Amino acid sequence: PEFNQRTLKSFGVLAAGKFKTAPMEEFFSKRGARFLGGLAAQKEWDNVLAMLEYEPAAGEKRQSFGQRWEKARKHPSSIALEHISNVLGIPDLWNSGSQAVKERAKGFQRELINANWKEVLSHILDSEESRAAITLLTDCLIVGAQYSRAESRWTVTTEAGPLSASAMILAMPPWSAPWLHRDDWPATVHPMITKTKPVSVVTLTTKLVSDNFSDNQPEIPDLTVIPAESVQVYRYGQEVCFQATVDYEITLQAPAVVKGIKRLRRALKKLAAAYEDDDVKFEGEHLALIPVGWSQSPLVGDRRWWHQLEKDKHNRRHLAFARDAHGTSCDSDENTVNSLLKACAAVTAGGATAKSETEPVAAEVIAEEVAKTDAIPEEADSHPLPSPPTTGDTSESHDSNPN
Repeated sequence: PEFNQRTLKSFGVLAAGKFKTAPMEEFFSKRGARFLGGLAAQKEWDNVLAMLEYEPAAGEKRQSFGQRWEKARKHPSSIALEHISNVLGIPDLWNSGSQAVKERAKGFQRELINANWKEVLSHILDSEESRAAITLLTDCLIVGAQYSRAESRWTVTTEAGPLSASAMILAMPPWSAPWLHRDDWPATVHPMITKTKPVSVVTLTTKLVSDNFSDNQPEIPDLTVIPAESVQVYRYGQEVCFQATVDYEITLQAPAVVKGIKRLRRALKKLAAAYEDDDVKFEGEHLALIPVGWSQSPLVGDRRWWHQLEKDKHNRRHLAFARDAHGTSCDSDENTVNSLLKACAAVTAGGATAKSETEPVAAEVIAEEVAKTDAIPEEADSHPLPSPPTTGDTSESHDSNPN
């Protein structure tokens, strides 16, 4: 079936009023480096790729990207690397490990798809076998959960009523589950809360109301980098979203956010000026401040905490963890697949079953909370970049043109 999906197929760099565009698969290549840093960056790119493939010998201490990189920070290749790392969601490239950069790039080079998951799930759940075995609860906020070791059962209080189960799979990061008692968290998962450093993304979303592109400039690509402002631009049909990363803030009035908004507006003017000879017009302006963060810190100093998860001692028969937040890789898809397999193996080892006290079901109930808090979103649901904001996914937003 045809699902509603958005894919990034092209990228471009806007500099000096001119576009350079290429297919998305060439973003992390010599051609992409040349677009961002010129020929000097292109010539150095083989050394960049060699650094990403480097693995320390047994007993050798891991070094950060900045410790191994021999070029000056003002070198064109260094500048190109910083722009690329911002797109990959790594704000502090030089203190990060090469492994993190490599894994983020690997995930980013795959097609990024935001599908109509309601339709996808309906195809999975509408079969006769699925209806007999699974009850799916949506818009169901979890209020609390208690595990009775005497009865070996969970009692989960939700908006839809209480649930009782012998096992629970938690498909969210620790900071999104404040209802789970601290004593129920394995010791290896605790550091995830304190080691994850959130940042904020300031976005400006506008609408492309006229797109009569001429031969003077190519069409606006799916991803555009504007190096002069350190701004990334994402185009989804007629929606164009400008974004800039700043340190974590909670209000649009914060000085760093105000400066970020100025960068976004300058970037919008530069993009509009590039098409001043064409009949290309933008309308409206929606500002938003979105807290974002990856569960896996890319910093070399924090990697020792993640290696504890490799031992797989945090999954137990009554409680297991899955999805991209739970894993040691900086590739979200890899974490999702591996953690789900491990979680299912853990809870089925003892023949776990579950039932709803409001509506009995034949077999197992797997309930995932739809987050309604202002917690840090899981970086992107297998998408390393924020999508254009809507009212429901922003911590603070402002519409200067609500129409």
